[in-house]
Amino acid sequence: MRYVTRRVNPVVPPQAKSAGVSGPVVIAVWLSKHGHLSKASVVEGDPLLREPALTALRQWSFRPYHLDQIPTEIKTQITIHVR
Repeated sequence: MRYVTRRVNPVVPPQAKSAGVSGPVVIAVWLSKHGHLSKASVVEGDPLLREPALTALRQWSFRPYHLDQIPTEIKTQITIHVR
């Protein structure tokens, strides 16, 4: 996503490591017109990986999205690969 200015990688929990679980977590994301994360909810992904992906995403920073040069709220999906 070209509007991401800071990205934090998720920390794989010990349970997932020992079970050999890794993979993508798809998250629905709502960004405010100021580029702040307003809301995030998991769309799909292994239950062991969901919370680490959300925790990492909450630390990301975003640039505001502009529509016709006006800052605008936006809903999108982000896929985080937890390894």
